[in-house]
Amino acid sequence: MTLFKRSAELLSQLQAALASAGAPGEGPAAEEAERATAALSERASQLGGDVAKMAAKARETDPDKQVYGKGMQEKVLKLAADHEALTRQLADRAAEVAPLAEAARSRAAADAAAAQEAAQQEAARDQQRQAEVAAAEAERRGGEEQRRKDEVEVAAQQERARKEDKERKRQAAALAAEEKKEADAAKREEAAKKFREESAAQVARQQAADLEARRATQARAAAAAAEAARRGAPPT
Repeated sequence: MTLFKRSAELLSQLQAALASAGAPGEGPAAEEAERATAALSERASQLGGDVAKMAAKARETDPDKQVYGKGMQEKVLKLAADHEALTRQLADRAAEVAPLAEAARSRAAADAAAAQEAAQQEAARDQQRQAEVAAAEAERRGGEEQRRKDEVEVAAQQERARKEDKERKRQAAALAAEEKKEADAAKREEAAKKFREESAAQVARQQAADLEARRATQARAAAAAAEAARRGAPPT
């Protein structure tokens, strides 16, 4: 295949591709249109070198240097004109899709920034929730620890109260025993005193009885002596 035919076929493909591109659209479609237009422009630029060479030869006026006949010259020049027209169309297309693609990139960047901000906020909220959960857990554990301490303190207080009550009871029992001991001693002393008094009273009564008996005996003896004296008989 000659250079002209390859160039003409490639140009036809590029024209068809541009014609089928349609409206550039917005968003990702605009970015895709921009990439597609750039690719077509790149291929058209590469084709431009060969077309320019053939066009230069077709425009040669020196009969000795001409390589194309009249018919071929017209075809080559038409190919060059079509290529130039395609180049302008691609430039127009690029100018059309560029702001749309830039707007799409700006929106995408804004959306990405918003998504990142939302993700950061969500991460911050998640961290806050985790911190709150951790704080609640710490508070719960602290509460349990405090309850255990309170229970230990209450148990210790109860044990102290039990010991104090036991000590009070012991002291009360000791005091009661001492008081009973003193009361028993007082009762024994009182009984001994009463016994001594009764014994002394009994001795006194016995002594009085003995004295009374001696007096009675003496009185009888005196009476007998008197009676004997009266009768003149010796006393017996």
